[in-house]
Amino acid sequence: HGLSEEIPVLSKGAILAQSPADFETLDVLDDGDREIICYENVHKWSHPWTL
Repeated sequence: HGLSEEIPVLSKGAILAQSPADFETLDVLDDGDREIICYENVHKWSHPWTL
């Protein structure tokens, strides 16, 4: 279904789902990933206006 290029992102999500509280110490996440996760934690209802 054309998802092969998304495998790294899906893998990160699966690992994060196992230990969401430990996202700051997970080796698979980079600083950009951590920044996005922090933003999402603070702005839970943030979404594009097109939704």
